[in-house]
Amino acid sequence: MSLARDTGTSLSPHARSQKYVSLASEDGSHVRTNTLYTDSEPTLYSPSPASPATLRDSRHYKDTTYLIPGQGSRSPPPSKPRPPYEPLILNIILVFGTPLVMFSLGLAIEILAALSRSRGGFAIPRDKIPTIFGDVSAQFLVSFLPTFLVLPSALLWRELDWMLRSYQPFLTLFHGNASAEETVLLDYVKPSPLLALGRALKYKHRIIFVSSFTAVLTYLFVPLTGALLQIRPTAQIGAWSATRTETIGRAPDIANLQAFLAAAGYADYAVLQKIDVEPEFIRGPWATSKFTFPTDPLLNATLTVTTHGLRTNVNCSNPIAPPTLDFVGTPLVTITSRSINNCIANDTFSLNDGNDQSGVVRVPCPGAAADLEPQFQPIMFWFTHLRPGATELAVRTVFCAPIVTGTTAKVVSRVATGLIATMEKVSDEAPFNDVLNGANSGKFWNGLFFEPTTNNVIQARETAINLMVPTAIINRLEQRAQSIDEGFAQPNGVLDATSFVYTKYLTTAAKAIYFVPANATLEAEVNSIVSRLWVDPLPAHTLAAILLLTGIAGTILHLLNRRQRLKIPMSAQPGTIAATVALTSRSQWGQILSAQDDILTMEKKLEGMKFGMDQETGAIIAEDYGIDLAVPDREALEVRMSLMSKVSPQESSSFAAFQVAAGFKPWTASSSS
Repeated sequence: MSLARDTGTSLSPHARSQKYVSLASEDGSHVRTNTLYTDSEPTLYSPSPASPATLRDSRHYKDTTYLIPGQGSRSPPPSKPRPPYEPLILNIILVFGTPLVMFSLGLAIEILAALSRSRGGFAIPRDKIPTIFGDVSAQFLVSFLPTFLVLPSALLWRELDWMLRSYQPFLTLFHGNASAEETVLLDYVKPSPLLALGRALKYKHRIIFVSSFTAVLTYLFVPLTGALLQIRPTAQIGAWSATRTETIGRAPDIANLQAFLAAAGYADYAVLQKIDVEPEFIRGPWATSKFTFPTDPLLNATLTVTTHGLRTNVNCSNPIAPPTLDFVGTPLVTITSRSINNCIANDTFSLNDGNDQSGVVRVPCPGAAADLEPQFQPIMFWFTHLRPGATELAVRTVFCAPIVTGTTAKVVSRVATGLIATMEKVSDEAPFNDVLNGANSGKFWNGLFFEPTTNNVIQARETAINLMVPTAIINRLEQRAQSIDEGFAQPNGVLDATSFVYTKYLTTAAKAIYFVPANATLEAEVNSIVSRLWVDPLPAHTLAAILLLTGIAGTILHLLNRRQRLKIPMSAQPGTIAATVALTSRSQWGQILSAQDDILTMEKKLEGMKFGMDQETGAIIAEDYGIDLAVPDREALEVRMSLMSKVSPQESSSFAAFQVAAGFKPWTASSSS
């Protein structure tokens, strides 16, 4: 390199003559320094040889020593400019792929939320899911998997935000004429995205503000994804084909009275133990044919099916007048009572059996009832009771003429127990059968009197039935009225107890004697409570909004930032000490600072200075030292120049610039040595 020529002189109030030199290397490349030198007598405030400065304008200094090759540099300048350094995290695939993935996730969450709402959730396995670590519950998976899917994008976005913030001071330097507070003193790396928002607002860094704001929102991803999916008990309705295994018809084994004895025993026991649970396919006065249930273990499942049924109506009523007692001879007493149909019934009992007695007698009237067999005739229940302190027996009678009607009913049964939950009449239609039609039309068993027989077992069963049913009525009366005295005192106490027990008994018996085996397929509906996977709307819409916002904003931010960032002539990311020093090692302004300076001292020393970045070398330079030569602030000038001169001449690039101006080539000497 050799000294090319003087470029001109100018005078200022503080310098009698000034020279500007241009340096040219021997290989023909030019390095322009426009270094300012004065012919005036050196003073303490004059630029020393170790502190050359350049003329930014007519009154301000500009450092250009960064253009001088370092001592010991033997390699020539590169023939082509080196491409800007681009960190792996700022690769175009990651830069635009990450917001695109986040946008896609937000869109997918909105779609899932809509499907969840329209379909009533999603089906999930009923059993635990086997894994290599053992069985895993679905609840664990729905809490873990959404976080696992969203969290990587959140972490990548925070890294991208961190890179944007770390590059912001260099973008400001690249545009030049920036203060120290906005460039060399600005720290976007150490603060969190939340703390970076204030600095971005202060310096009007809009891209950084939006980026940091979206990065702060990513901290909401974990709680939102944790609440995104929920397993809820959900009502589910499904079609199912049920098989009806019975139809209406007279059972062939009615005469052995086994069904009646079992029904009477059930009625007596249910009243005595206060059992409200009814047998299968019985609901109040209703009895239906049997049908099959789903075998799957469903939670609170019910089966709705339309089938044929029978309804028992006992038609019980009080007598038209109070019954009378006739003492026909000690100890026999005859009860006489008249029904509302003017049917007179009587029965005789013995006082030797006690004062509290009960019984039942046939009533062969009115009209055609007299021609019916005993098992089909109306009946009368009678009850006697002697109140404490009374001398006369209290007597009550109830007349009943049971009938059975056929119907088509909508039955809702519980799958787990087979019990009927509700039963609703659909129509009076019923298939032709030998219970309601034909020769047996109008003939319904009263359940207390039967065909004469010589079979001792059947006779014993009939006697047991006649004892159990009235006894169950007395027990019911005592339970409802708190005492027999209270029950007898009530106008309808005995009537209500009789209707309840007699209906329970006859309905249970009807289920056994009025249905016969016959298969048919019925269209049924299964209503069950199943665990289904739901997308909770509130966290879903919130998370989707954040993801969509981040995806759209991120694409725009990085598109704008990438255009600016690729213009920065940086050879390495300033993440290491060496890379950071390389950006400032040949810039004279660095001599102002020392290792003992704290942040406040550095701010004081760099106050008023303007910084920029050389667009060819990437060096961070002081474009303006903040000293106005037209203003004789000698104290400030003395302090700053003295700080800049505290460096060994053998190690100062400023001293090398001075040597070049004097015609000496320091790099040549270094090479030859």
